[in-house]
Amino acid sequence: MARRPQHSPEQLRLMIVEAAERIVREDGYGGLSAREIAKVIRYSPGTIYNVFHTIDEVVLELEQRLLQRLEAELVAIEGGPTPEAELRRLAGAYVDFTHGDRRLWSVLLEHRRNVKAILPDWYDDRLRRLLDRIEAALIPAFPVDRQRERRQSACLLRKAG
Repeated sequence: MARRPQHSPEQLRLMIVEAAERIVREDGYGGLSAREIAKVIRYSPGTIYNVFHTIDEVVLELEQRLLQRLEAELVAIEGGPTPEAELRRLAGAYVDFTHGDRRLWSVLLEHRRNVKAILPDWYDDRLRRLLDRIEAALIPAFPVDRQRERRQSACLLRKAG
């Protein structure tokens, strides 16, 4: 393999993640490997591990980008004239998003990380923001006493997760 021009660690990181995204879009999650990423960026597989410690870290970076895009889509949804209308808009945006790029979305469903690995802080924060957006649309649809029950249930779910 010919020697490549040097790239900064930030440039390599971006190249790796963009290559991983392209591979998943073309071949699905099963086609993703350090060797395939290395072919696309024209570096050795060892370079991938110099930037990311594991392939799981690359996948988590893909997940972060995907969840950021979903969050942006949901945040852009304006409230409807009724809580039900807003919920329908949110649900429609979610379905459109997940069906718009099924192979990439499947990464969130297919990725099985090492159970001993600790998820980065951004992961919980990103999921919390997504759930908060949905909860904000749900609250007006429930009477006050049901809202309290829902918040308590949400707290219990977060602690269990």
